[in-house]
Amino acid sequence: MMRTTLIIWLCLLEPLCLVNFTITINAATSHCLGHQHSLLLHLKNSLVYNQTQSKKLIHWNHVHDCCHWNGVSCYKGHVVDLDLSQESIVGGNFSSLFHMQYLQSLNLAYNEFHFEIYSEFKNLKNLRYLNLSNAGFMGQIPTEISYLIKLETLDLSTTITSSSKHGLKLEKPNMVEFVQNFTRMKELYLDGVAISAKGEEWCHAVSSLQSLQVLSMSSCNLSGPLDSSLTKLQSLSILQLDHNNLASPIPEYLGNLSNLTTLQLRSCGLSGVFPKNIFQISSLHVLDVSDNQGLHGSLSNFLHQRSLHYLNLSRTNFSGPLPQSISKLRQLSTLDLSNCQFNGTISNSLSDLAELVYLDLSFNNFTGPLPSFNKSKALRILCLNHNYLKGTLSPTHFEGLIDLVSINLEVNSLDGRLPSSLFTLPSLQLLFLANNRFDGQLEEFPNGSSSSLEMLDLSENNFEGRVPFSIFQVKSLSLLQLSTNKFNGTIQLSVVQRLQNLATLDLSNNNLLIVDDNDLPLPKLINLWLASCKLTVFPAFLRNQSSLLFLDLSNNQIEGTIPNWIWRLEILCFLNLSNNFLTDMEGPFQNLSSTLFYLDLHGNQLQGPAPIFTKNIVHLDYSNNRFSSITPSDIGNSIPDSVDVFFSNNNFDGKIDESICNISTLRMLDLSYNGFIGNIPECLTTRKSSSLKLLNLAGNKLNGHISDTLFSTSCALRFIDLNGNLLNGGLPKSLANCQNLQVLNVGNNQLMDEFPCFLKNISALSVMVLRSNKFYGQIGCSNVIGDWEKLQIVDVADNKFSGMLPTTLFQTWKELMSDDEDKDKSRFGHLSFNFYDININYSVNLDAITTIFSKTSKMNVELGFTFGFGIFMMPLILWKKWRLWYSKKVDDALYKIVPQLDFVYERRGGKRYRSLRTTPNSWFYFISLLCLVDLTITINLATAHYCLDHQQSLLLHLKNNLTYNQNQSKKLIHWNHVHDCCHWKGVSCNKGHVIALDLSQESISGGNFSSLFHMQFLQSLNLAYNEFISFETCSEFQNLKNLRYLNLSNAGIVGEIPKNIFQLSSLQVLDLSDNQGLNGSLPQNIPYQLASLNYLNLSHTNSFGPLLESLLNLRQLSTLDLSNCQFNGTLPNSMSNLTHLVYLDLSFNNFTGPLPSFNRSNALRSFALNHNYFSGTIPSTHFNGLANLVRIDFGDNSLDGRVPSTLFALPSLQQLILSYNRFEGPLKELPNCSSSSLEMLDLSGNNFQGSIPSSIFQLKRLLLLQLSTNKFNGTIKLDKLRNLPNLKTFDLSHNSLSVVDANVTNDQDLSSFPMLNNLLLASCKLHAFPSFLRNHSFIPADIGDQIANIVILYLSNNSFHGEIHESFCNMTFLRLLDLSDNRFNGEIPKCLATSDRSLRVLSLAGNELSGHVPDTFPSSCALRFLDFNGNLLDGTVPRSLTNCQNLQVLNLGKNQLIDTFPCFLKNILTLRVMILRSNKFHGHIECPSSTGNWEMLQILDLASNNFSGLLPSSLLRSWKALMHDEDRSRFGHLSFGLFDYINLIQNVGILTTVFSNADKMKFANLVQPVLLLLVISIILCTCPGHVVSGLCLDDQRSFLLQFKNNLTFDHQHSTKLNSWNESIACCDWSGVTCDHDARVIALDLSHTKFSGGLPLSIGNLVHLSILHLYNCNFSGTIPTSLSNLTELKEMDLSHNNFVGAIPSSALFEGMKNLSIINLSHNSISGIIPSSLFMIPSCNNLSGTIPPSIFQLRGLVYLRLSKNKLSGPMPLSIQFSGLHELDLSSNKFSGPMLIDALALNRNLSVLDLSFNMIDDVIVTDVLLSTFPQLRILNLAFCNLKTFPAFLKYQSGLYDLYLSYNQIQGIVPNWIWRLDELSILNVSHNSLTNFEICTINCKGQSQVFFNLLPLLTSQATILALLSQ
Repeated sequence: MMRTTLIIWLCLLEPLCLVNFTITINAATSHCLGHQHSLLLHLKNSLVYNQTQSKKLIHWNHVHDCCHWNGVSCYKGHVVDLDLSQESIVGGNFSSLFHMQYLQSLNLAYNEFHFEIYSEFKNLKNLRYLNLSNAGFMGQIPTEISYLIKLETLDLSTTITSSSKHGLKLEKPNMVEFVQNFTRMKELYLDGVAISAKGEEWCHAVSSLQSLQVLSMSSCNLSGPLDSSLTKLQSLSILQLDHNNLASPIPEYLGNLSNLTTLQLRSCGLSGVFPKNIFQISSLHVLDVSDNQGLHGSLSNFLHQRSLHYLNLSRTNFSGPLPQSISKLRQLSTLDLSNCQFNGTISNSLSDLAELVYLDLSFNNFTGPLPSFNKSKALRILCLNHNYLKGTLSPTHFEGLIDLVSINLEVNSLDGRLPSSLFTLPSLQLLFLANNRFDGQLEEFPNGSSSSLEMLDLSENNFEGRVPFSIFQVKSLSLLQLSTNKFNGTIQLSVVQRLQNLATLDLSNNNLLIVDDNDLPLPKLINLWLASCKLTVFPAFLRNQSSLLFLDLSNNQIEGTIPNWIWRLEILCFLNLSNNFLTDMEGPFQNLSSTLFYLDLHGNQLQGPAPIFTKNIVHLDYSNNRFSSITPSDIGNSIPDSVDVFFSNNNFDGKIDESICNISTLRMLDLSYNGFIGNIPECLTTRKSSSLKLLNLAGNKLNGHISDTLFSTSCALRFIDLNGNLLNGGLPKSLANCQNLQVLNVGNNQLMDEFPCFLKNISALSVMVLRSNKFYGQIGCSNVIGDWEKLQIVDVADNKFSGMLPTTLFQTWKELMSDDEDKDKSRFGHLSFNFYDININYSVNLDAITTIFSKTSKMNVELGFTFGFGIFMMPLILWKKWRLWYSKKVDDALYKIVPQLDFVYERRGGKRYRSLRTTPNSWFYFISLLCLVDLTITINLATAHYCLDHQQSLLLHLKNNLTYNQNQSKKLIHWNHVHDCCHWKGVSCNKGHVIALDLSQESISGGNFSSLFHMQFLQSLNLAYNEFISFETCSEFQNLKNLRYLNLSNAGIVGEIPKNIFQLSSLQVLDLSDNQGLNGSLPQNIPYQLASLNYLNLSHTNSFGPLLESLLNLRQLSTLDLSNCQFNGTLPNSMSNLTHLVYLDLSFNNFTGPLPSFNRSNALRSFALNHNYFSGTIPSTHFNGLANLVRIDFGDNSLDGRVPSTLFALPSLQQLILSYNRFEGPLKELPNCSSSSLEMLDLSGNNFQGSIPSSIFQLKRLLLLQLSTNKFNGTIKLDKLRNLPNLKTFDLSHNSLSVVDANVTNDQDLSSFPMLNNLLLASCKLHAFPSFLRNHSFIPADIGDQIANIVILYLSNNSFHGEIHESFCNMTFLRLLDLSDNRFNGEIPKCLATSDRSLRVLSLAGNELSGHVPDTFPSSCALRFLDFNGNLLDGTVPRSLTNCQNLQVLNLGKNQLIDTFPCFLKNILTLRVMILRSNKFHGHIECPSSTGNWEMLQILDLASNNFSGLLPSSLLRSWKALMHDEDRSRFGHLSFGLFDYINLIQNVGILTTVFSNADKMKFANLVQPVLLLLVISIILCTCPGHVVSGLCLDDQRSFLLQFKNNLTFDHQHSTKLNSWNESIACCDWSGVTCDHDARVIALDLSHTKFSGGLPLSIGNLVHLSILHLYNCNFSGTIPTSLSNLTELKEMDLSHNNFVGAIPSSALFEGMKNLSIINLSHNSISGIIPSSLFMIPSCNNLSGTIPPSIFQLRGLVYLRLSKNKLSGPMPLSIQFSGLHELDLSSNKFSGPMLIDALALNRNLSVLDLSFNMIDDVIVTDVLLSTFPQLRILNLAFCNLKTFPAFLKYQSGLYDLYLSYNQIQGIVPNWIWRLDELSILNVSHNSLTNFEICTINCKGQSQVFFNLLPLLTSQATILALLSQ
């Protein structure tokens, strides 16, 4: 008997091949000799074997000749061949065997011997064939075997499995000694024998066997390298060395073995390049080098190879394309190239391999279309999954493949519809098409009932429509997965009843409605996934599913109680009911024999006791519910084997039960955000063998010291979060025992300690948060105690540290250093956590962390974490759904590392990552950060794979086609051919594929992005902070199907939001914020496939439209930021169903209606709806249960009613902003004030009344309290401030309060007051300066010492007097000082000018300061704004001002300075505003060109000086900022950053003190009218040759004095008119401007309070061109003497109390130059003079509109509303630039000829309401279309029909036709007005609607006001149904 060569490739395919093939050799036989017969029977009787399984021995007997017995062959009566294989022999006596001297062949294989090989085998000296394989022999191979010198075949092999050990070993003798006598050996099988020989040793040994044809030594513990002595074996045909550790390249000389037919080197640790000459061995049949990851190479052309049957290169690093010549391998039956790096297209010639049975090309980089295989008729297995194949599947692709059993095409980019012929393949059993782009509807399956299909996976595609009914007729199905598609409709579970073999069913994440309609039993399912299936109840059939192992019903709408039977399912191991609306769990729970090891109930509304009922639980998640207690309380004894316990965000209280320490296997414990009290149990971490890796106790009320014995020497913690408790004492030194600690968060406690240098020995520490404690001393450590090289996040803000920041310490924090060329810190990776200490491929490093503390006052921190799995969960590792879930759950513990940060999730390569972002409006958080300078931290993960060529080509093509600033580029500029692209900056790879691309901040302005959309593996794309000029978001984003993270923020993107982005089903993060050119609305139907989206940010774009119900499909959404957009409409009431929502910002939009309730959004922390139009009250139940809510901002809305006291009871609330609403009523006393967390309370700008609750002053954490502009009354004693030690801002202004001074008697009393930064007590009936600022009406001399830490100080517009004290200079942190408009006198303190580094704004304007301006400005001068206007300063401009190189505004106007034009200031390049007016400057206005240019100068005022000569044109031309036509006053142009580290000042508001007498400067707000005044001042005050100072004509002085004497005013408080005296030239009087002839040409006395009328003597100033007397309290009639002012250009008499009629037309006939007249806000009546061009509104004007007004062709706004104008409508109103025409609320009558407006093509608003217009007439349709018309109001007219011209107004937004007499039906063309959003046709006589059938706008998008519109309720219902 001889054994054939092993044919492994066939065994892989056909189980039948596993039997042992033998070849029976029929030797010549004869009659058995008697002694041979006796020996055989003695052997049989001496053996122990299983007679029931025997097929040979059992038949041996005396009856038959022994030479004819089974297994026996004879020659001349002697037994020569004995085969006792597979006889189940376990032992016995073999002595008779060794007496068979003629034996030549012996086969004892496949028995069950469990002893050593007998040495007596040496007696069988004639043996040629000995087979002892897999016979159970053990121990050392005896030396005696080597005595069998005639052996030709020796088989001692044993099959080694992963769980078995070597049975035989070859040590003594060794390999050389063992084979030295085998000179005839042809076949040697030693597989599984432990030889442990080095390459040279064993190679030399076997090379001596010159006749050797077969060498099989798999799993022998051999090592390499292969030795060249093997080439001596020229007869070698089969070489099998699988599963050895050769760890070397394959030598080329193996290609010289010309007779080789089989070469198997599987899993040998081979490396290097595979020799191509081996492919050319013409005799080669089998080649297997699989499972050698270090082996590289490519396929050569197969020119002479015709015999290859089996080729396996899987799991190597072979690459390159498939050669065309592969089709010449005509005998090839198995081709396995899976898990390599092959690329290119798959040639159609592959189909020429007619003998191909098994083809596996999976996990490669093949691209292009799928080739046809219709010629490979023998094909049974086809695996092309995990490639980049694209295109469609044609019906002919698999035509004729009747033997095809399995098709796997999943994870490609195949698209189009699925051909139904695929399901007609008669032998097909397995079909896997998941993760492609197939779309369209699935056709019904032909012959479904006769199909052989057993497994069908179509998940994660774009299939839509209904699920074909025929799928449920495929009776052989055992697995059906249709999840994550767009299937819709209803599936009744009764259809599953036909599938009796079904074990796995997955319908999750579609748009399906699953209905349980079946009372009959369904198949016995093992796995059932129905997540996101709109279930509202538990399917009843589940009750009888006794075989169920895995059940997922998460993200449904199941309400009510979890039934008891679900706990009693016999073998249920996995149960996920998270994110439903469950409220209760049905008991009883006693005596349950539950097998659950995984239970997830998070994100429900479960309440009451949390039951613990299964001791087998490994993972338990009860987080985000409302549980109040744990039953039984000794949780540790109830679940002793748990690994993960998550109880966060519930209502648990009391002490933490110490029994939890009994859980010896515990890895992660999260009890955060509950109400636990008491001390931290020491036993948690003091166990000798602690397994705990994560401990999160944040957000509780734990107190006491952290015990120094808490952390034992065996501490294994990686993550500790104790944030937000009441812990005190110091950090325990035993914490240093936690050598693997990576995250430490002890922020927001009461810890008191020094900087924890003792932790520097923890080299793994990456995150350390100490904020808001009482740490003190210096931040610094000795260099000898270790370095925090991995530290990435440090937060030490809000402590009591002192001293300098030590640079040496920072330099040791290498991960916080700036990027360099060799280490791109922006790349993915670095911070990772493995809680199980096992190395599993599914444990992946951190994806990204980026921390930016920058001037944009916005911090972005992105973190991604994934964690390994416990060894106990090994069966789950291959289950993708488990992996995604598990990554998320572990990351939940990381959510609160820094309270201001939010997490979102990303999926990458089947794993889930978390990204972390801050709330963008918490600017005060960043002010308090220690790192006040710009700090950018970026961390990279070194890629483990080389870049693939086509990936590098795509990247270089992208670079070459982008337009970017190479001088500013830090990434693209370094991309080149020299370095591997996976190591380029901004690029991250996985297996050579680009998976992450970060091109943020690259100054890209445009280019061709086509190559970007070919990166099919891309998971993360960041193009933020670029400068795209013409880039428009395009539809190609849909090609990036694997995209998880997309950031296009602040990139200049324009156009509509592409709807296909919302089709990216894997998307976790979408950030399109800060793109003002981006517009459009959210998709009407956001698909369920996007349910994994966690982060959505569209803020600061022009997005518009309402929020639709489909937004609620984003069930995992944790951050939604739509702020600063144009969204409108009401908020859906069901928004509360977004139960994962943490951060919601809808501020600065146009939302209306009431506030919806959010009481289901239990995770909500930040809630901003400010600056909208919300109305109605806030019910007390709106915020029930929101225990985590930290911030509420509802400011600037129209909310009313009383504020519910429950708002103040929210336990975590820190900020409550309700300012500028309509809240009213008295405030009740606040509950639980002493324990409140409230830090900011702003109730200003409402209608609150009554007294201020005293409990407000018990909110000890308050930093800001603003109650201004209400109706509070009563008395407030400033002594109450003593109770608010942290208060920084206090505002009681503008109420009816009487503020009573505090009783301060000494300095000790003074210290009990808070150190305020802002104090606002305007209109508070104060009689003296508050005594806690030193108790007198003068500013106290030591004010600077008493408020030394103040940053901003406003004392302007008061009556302070005396000198400015030098103690102001002691305010070392002072940035802004405003003492303007008081009565300070004396000189300017020199120390104010010498202040360096800190002071940015200094305003001393409007005082009585005298003397010289100090010439002491230092070289470190940091001033940006300097205003000394309106004093009595003399001397020259100080030359040291040139040291103020950042100066932007310099105002020295209205003083007595004598100097020449200050050319020396031209070196200040930042100067934008320079005002020198009304001084005594003299000489020429010119400067040498060498002194620099004021290129940024925008405002220059030199009026009223003594300059002479010509204005030099060359100088004017250098002022480039004054040369442009564009509006330079727009937002963002004039801005002053007072702080280098944060952009608190967004734009200029400070300049109000320079040009106006505003009673209060606004900080951080732009006042548009002020800037408008600035621009006007340029026009009026920089006219060359028309200003003069000092001189004054006598008659002009007389006229002015006469005018003054005729005025009635308060002489003590009139600051302007007090300067009108004989000692000063009249041209220098306040409010007076003269021309070069000393004539008065401008008079401005605005804001001066007079009484009585305007004197007639005003008419004497005949040269006036400007007269500004607004807001002066004048009364009486307008004097007729104004007609003398014929040169008048501007006249502003607005905001006075003038009465009577406007003087007759003759008054204005002489004013030919009059361009601006403003008479608004008076009580004028009568008709409008025809000569008056600027028509005031809101008066009592009567008569008709004078025709002369239509001569004003440039008019933009014409508003004549609310007068008494009458007569017919004008026949012609022609203003080419008119935007708004408002004639409402007058008495116009008759028809309106719409053609009269024909030329007004820019008209956007037309309001004719409240007149008596009875018709609108159109004579020419072409003239009645207004493309810009958006609002039309014809309400309260007398209309009888719908105006016909309306049908042509396609751009109309709002249409008001209410309260007319329109009859009949509403025409259908009205529904076709595409942009119409508001239609009001109420209160007419309409009866019905004309049905719209074509191009009709969805009625849900139009707001109808139809209340008494129709005559019956039935008609309304009919309308709604249509």
